[in-house]
Amino acid sequence: MQSPHRKDLGLRGFEPRAFLPPAGGRIDVIGKPATIKITQEIVLSYFIVVKMATSGDDPQTAEATGDKHIQNDGYNKKCIFCKIVNKELDTELLHSDEEISCFRDIKPGAPHHYLVVPTQHVGNCKSLGKQHIPLVEKMVEIGKAVLQKNNFTDLSDVRFGFHWPPFCSVTHLHLHVLAPVSQMGFMSRMFYRLDSYWFITAEQLIQRLSSMA
Repeated sequence: MQSPHRKDLGLRGFEPRAFLPPAGGRIDVIGKPATIKITQEIVLSYFIVVKMATSGDDPQTAEATGDKHIQNDGYNKKCIFCKIVNKELDTELLHSDEEISCFRDIKPGAPHHYLVVPTQHVGNCKSLGKQHIPLVEKMVEIGKAVLQKNNFTDLSDVRFGFHWPPFCSVTHLHLHVLAPVSQMGFMSRMFYRLDSYWFITAEQLIQRLSSMA
């Protein structure tokens, strides 16, 4: 029976039980029974998926739209970030050039929370290759510049990173710039947690891309 609040939360068919094992902790993995332990990481992953689903963009729906809506000019007509960087919405652009754009996160996880995105549509971080290293590096540099323009200069108290699919609600590549990390609340620390299943730092992504053949 569907929860009467499911529609209000905007889950659009999201079924929490699909992310939890049945009684006894046994699930089928590739057709074979397996036993898993309900760890803190699994519980946190579950809540991250719920938060993504309630943000207004279902991760599965976002992935399903894929690249089929991307036009020759790098514009994806289904992408909210493409609309923002093309000034179709009222979102203030803190930085905008032919390659990189930046704007504030609509649900900030820190006093300074900016999203740095490629101006043309690029898929999420899992779709990147070694050739995208300069792009990621420039995104970080723009993030630092925007912080400095907004009078934040302590780069030791900043987090630069990406949510790893399927834990990203918009497939347009976007770097989270959060500062000061020391002032982030409990949920924000979980949502942008280091060494987790769902969040990877910019440095870790660059290392991953560098290791590709």
